[in-house]
Amino acid sequence: MRSLMNRRLQPHEIETWGRSICLAYTWWDDRKTHFLAEWQEGGREKFLENVRDLFEEADILSGHNSEGFDHRHLAGDLMMEMGVALPRIKHIDTLKLARANANWENNQLDTLTHRLGVPGKTDKYRVQVAMDAVGGDVKAQRKIERYNRGIALAVADRVLMLEHAIYAVISPEGCASILWRDQDKAADAAEAQ
Repeated sequence: MRSLMNRRLQPHEIETWGRSICLAYTWWDDRKTHFLAEWQEGGREKFLENVRDLFEEADILSGHNSEGFDHRHLAGDLMMEMGVALPRIKHIDTLKLARANANWENNQLDTLTHRLGVPGKTDKYRVQVAMDAVGGDVKAQRKIERYNRGIALAVADRVLMLEHAIYAVISPEGCASILWRDQDKAADAAEAQ
């Protein structure tokens, strides 16, 4: 497969358009991790309304590749489906910080959490799990929720946040799942990120 660096995907090259289906977050003064998903009560529309409300309340978004990926995808989803734009928000992106300040084996969140001694996500899931979760499979929904909560906690553990901050992250596996519906293309996604 050709690298995605410096190349635009054409509509005919995309099998299925990806979308944001869930989000885990925590506020700086509350260690409780919250989870939103389109399979919860109210469906996709309520999920997007809740995302919009979170971004309107937050001052800062902290996450791993959140500025370059998560925020843009959520913003695109809201624009396409609800006709609203996300407000401008300050980003603390741990991927950008790692690239600028560390020379580690790689800059994936797993590497950062291990290097910093921070507990974080350990499980992964394939694209089919996400599709099953959206389709109503409760076991798949729980797996995705655990995964996202782990990411939110991993990012939150070492970042001093200001009031009203949201944590959102996507791994190379998640990126590959959304772009190509194939988690095995995580290396391509990591390179593109």
